[in-house]
Amino acid sequence: IEHRLICVLLNKLCHNYYELSLGRSMEGYFTVVCDGKECIFPEELIQGLVDTGHTVEVCPRAILSNFGMQFCVREDDGLFTYVPTAALLRTGIERTSDNKPAYFAAPHGGMDVHISGPLVGKGARPA
Repeated sequence: IEHRLICVLLNKLCHNYYELSLGRSMEGYFTVVCDGKECIFPEELIQGLVDTGHTVEVCPRAILSNFGMQFCVREDDGLFTYVPTAALLRTGIERTSDNKPAYFAAPHGGMDVHISGPLVGKGARPA
């Protein structure tokens, strides 16, 4: 199984949280069967993979958002180096010290997940 398939499955399982937040019946939720157990939420699939001998490594990551804006520097060799710049966004909250708007650099973040084991990451890639 390719990692991109696991990513799709985890995303579809995450949507079940949204359905649950709307108070909808659990009937008809997207499910994945792993080792004979029905998984409704992403952590259940991850646990199922661990239970079947897979190794799961997780690393949180965050990078600053720049929304396509960057600083460009011409190097001595004539080539350009692009330096991402953070886009500061208004929070809608004012500082208590002086009542001025508070800004923040928006991060894009996520969890990098690497899964390896009997099913995931095995087999020949299609040509």
